[in-house]
Amino acid sequence: MIWRDERTFGSGHKRSWVAQGAHSLVLIHTLRSELPSLEEEKDVVSCVSFVFGFVEGATMTALKSLVYLLLTAGLGAAYIPFALLPREPHVETGIFAYLAVPLWLLGGVAILWCFWDFTFTGHGTPAPIDPPKALVATGFYRYVRNPIYVGVLTILIGHFLWFKTLWMLAYAVVLFLVFHLFVTWYEEPTLEAKFGAAYEQYCTSVPRWVPRIK
Repeated sequence: MIWRDERTFGSGHKRSWVAQGAHSLVLIHTLRSELPSLEEEKDVVSCVSFVFGFVEGATMTALKSLVYLLLTAGLGAAYIPFALLPREPHVETGIFAYLAVPLWLLGGVAILWCFWDFTFTGHGTPAPIDPPKALVATGFYRYVRNPIYVGVLTILIGHFLWFKTLWMLAYAVVLFLVFHLFVTWYEEPTLEAKFGAAYEQYCTSVPRWVPRIK
């Protein structure tokens, strides 16, 4: 009886050790499956690096767009008309002077909207030295190919109606000619060389200067 009890005790003790070992193996396997592997950790690090790099790149692009906005639209539509142009002679515009307010608003909204599209849709700036990486055909670009230039000219027409100086009108005409020569001689050939058939199709469906409402 004593021998049988010792055998039973020994067998049960062995079975408990086996059960504990099996349980430990299952626990280790579960923990290893739940913890990220080395490759997964590398993927996480790569993903985080990509996100921070994208945010940093978008911020830098936005800053460059803002500088270009101040240098072009700010100079063309604000500084030059008010700081450099003469105040005389005047011409009476009558009740049409009040059209200046909606023209200012429309031109300003168009310029700011286009800079937003260039920065966050095209991932670039309107500057020729830092063009967008993707063709921008959204927003105001659905109706006219050069909405920033049109926006500046719209603001200048508002200036002429409100301040009633002929020099403002003459300046708008000269600036339009400069825009037209720059667009036809440099900007459009450059964009066609970069985007190819997509830009050619865009030019056939969207006018250069006069907006077309579809």
